[in-house]
Order: sequence, then C-alpha cells, then structure tokens
Amino acid sequence: MLSLQDAPSTLNSPGGIATIADLAAIGLMIAAMGTTIAILVSWLRRRDARAKQRLDLLGKSLENPQLDAQTRNLILSVLANEHESSRLHFLKNTAFWQRLVFAGGWLAFVFCGGMALLSWSGVVYLRIADEALVYSLMGLAVMSLPIAMRELALKVRRVSRERTSE
Repeated sequence: MLSLQDAPSTLNSPGGIATIADLAAIGLMIAAMGTTIAILVSWLRRRDARAKQRLDLLGKSLENPQLDAQTRNLILSVLANEHESSRLHFLKNTAFWQRLVFAGGWLAFVFCGGMALLSWSGVVYLRIADEALVYSLMGLAVMSLPIAMRELALKVRRVSRERTSE
C-alpha cells in the first residue's frame, strides 16, 4: 500500500503543472470562458429587451377598440408563438446557474477525490494524485459557493431590516 510520502509528485517533475506556460494557459482559458459568458449574458439581455418591447407593442395593439376579430386573432397567435419560441428563458434564472455551479463542484469533488483516494490506497497508480486532491478541494469550495452566497444575501437582508426598524 502506498502512502502520501511514497506517491510520486509531478510538481517537481519537468512536466508538472507549476510551469509559467501552464499557468498562463490556464489563465487564458479562464479569461476566454469569462469573456464568452459575458458576451452570452449581454446578448441574452438585449434579446430579452427586444422581445419585451415587441410583446408590449402587441399588447398595446390589442387594447385598440377599432381592431376587427381577424386582426385580434392574428395578434394573439403571434403572442402565443413568441411565448413558445422563448426556449432559453432558463438561462436568465439564477437558480439554474447556482445548480450548474453546484453540480460542477460536486462532480469535481467526487471524481477527483475518488481518483486521489484510489491512487493513495494502491488500487490504481496515478501520477496526478496530488493534483487530483487539489482539484477535489477546489470542487468542494465551488460546491459550497452557492450556499455561502445565499447565506450572505440572507444576512445582508437581515441587517438591513434591523437598521430600518431602529
């Protein structure tokens, strides 16, 4: 059975993850993902604003008493089609993103933690057992992030209520 001291460390090897080029590549990937998410969110907000403007215009046109039945039915069918075509509405929901972050953290925690434990117990030999433990702990931190953010928001609301009641 291998112990932690017997496990080979890739941080000291020439191909380890501690090189500047590897860290730069990781930083570049994180920056690219952040930029992509920012562009996607901006695009979704503009799309949502245009859709709301269209729906408001159609709703106001329905209030016109001079509309005949055929035009009114046509406007109602357009409104129904607009509602049905909104398939990506879940992307605007913060609960979806919290669940996604939680699921990613859980997967990293379980998968990487399992790899590290299997490697240290001697069942399999992996050179990345130390890194797997680090990624597992990062997954645990990410997994607890939505819970911590919710608790922080509750605390802020409670403090603001206490200040207004004084």
